[in-house]
This record gives sequence, C-alpha cells and structure tokens, in this order.
Amino acid sequence: DPVTGEEMGEQMCYDLVDKDIAWKRIEEALLADNEQRRVVKVDIVLFDFAMRHLLRIARILSTPRGSALLVGVGGSGKQSLTRVAAYTQRQHAYFPTITAAYTTVNWLDDLRGQCLFAGIQGPCTFVITDAHIKDESYLEYINAALSSGDVPGPVSYTHLTLPTKRIV
Repeated sequence: DPVTGEEMGEQMCYDLVDKDIAWKRIEEALLADNEQRRVVKVDIVLFDFAMRHLLRIARILSTPRGSALLVGVGGSGKQSLTRVAAYTQRQHAYFPTITAAYTTVNWLDDLRGQCLFAGIQGPCTFVITDAHIKDESYLEYINAALSSGDVPGPVSYTHLTLPTKRIV
C-alpha cells in the first residue's frame, strides 16, 4: 500500500448476498450474542438502514487495523450496532468503565490491556464515546495507538512478562 507501506495481499472480493439471508444471519448473531451475555443484553430493532450500518461497521472491523469514528445523536444505536458487528467478526468488544476516580493512568492501563488482549487472544474492538474522554490527552493516546500500534508511556515489567507466562 503506497499510503501505509504495508504489503498488499489479495484484493478482497465480496460476493453478493441475498438480503433475506443477510437478515437471517444478523438476527442469529444478535440472538447468539445476547445468549452469551449475563448482564447487558443488546435490545435493538433491526431495520433496513440499521442493517446497512451494521454491515459497514462489520466490514471495517474485518479489515486489518480497521478503525472507525461513528458520529450521530445519542441513542441512535451506534454502540449496539458496534457490539453486534464485533460479535459477527469474532472480536471481543470492550467498553471502558469510567468512574469519578478514573485517571490517565487508568486510561493507559485500559489501552495496554486491550493491546495485550489482542496480542494473546485475538482481535478486539475498543469502543469509546465522548463521555469516556475526561481529558484531552486521552485522544492523543488513541491517536498514537491507531497510528503506530503502540501505547506511549512506561510499561512495567509485569506487563512485559505476563504474555510469556501465559504462553508457557
């Protein structure tokens, strides 16, 4: 790729899928995702426009280093559709829990934790909203992680040795 310098693999070719088959697969994925959840179940009504957005999000998540900025009014289903799209791509969807005592150190730990998760267990989806951004520096860390794949700042010895302990 001339922009990123990464090797270009085979060109992706998408097969046309019948709309009814796509609806059925998405509804099955939604039911399966809800069955696995113990606490927060995704309760959404799928309609044509939502299904199109869900497929777009799933396509973005299926690409290497895929990331998206979803913009819309609150309550329009962005998080729910992202959660279902991540499930369809067999990715873990992580939503950070922000508390009053949440600091930049916690933010970096969450980012590092998801990078570690992705390296050991496979792809994950890190979902944040404007409510998660308590400090402008959070956006700088997200930008660094997206552009270089690295979370800046010191990494403790525990973070470095943990992956090898899990492998052995």
